[in-house]
Amino acid sequence: MFKSIIKNLSFKKIINKIPINIPYDKKLHFLVGLIISLLIGIFNITIGLICSIIAGIFKEIYDYHDYGKFDPMDMIVTWFGGMIGFIIIKIIKILI
Repeated sequence: MFKSIIKNLSFKKIINKIPINIPYDKKLHFLVGLIISLLIGIFNITIGLICSIIAGIFKEIYDYHDYGKFDPMDMIVTWFGGMIGFIIIKIIKILI
């Protein structure tokens, strides 16, 4: 279900045009962690980071139960996106 939703999103073409030799899946994990952290971090920066970490863990647990593969790198990349979102919001709050 989630795979079909992701495949139909219009930003797939944009992500694939990023000129870095990183697999599409890893780019998507990074962006999801970043977006979760930014959206929730607007209200509470720490909760935003925690939510991106939890999302990375639960996504890999879902993948393991769905098709039998747990990829720790996907989880780490999601966390990294969350940390970047945390840093962006922290910088913005310092500047404001």
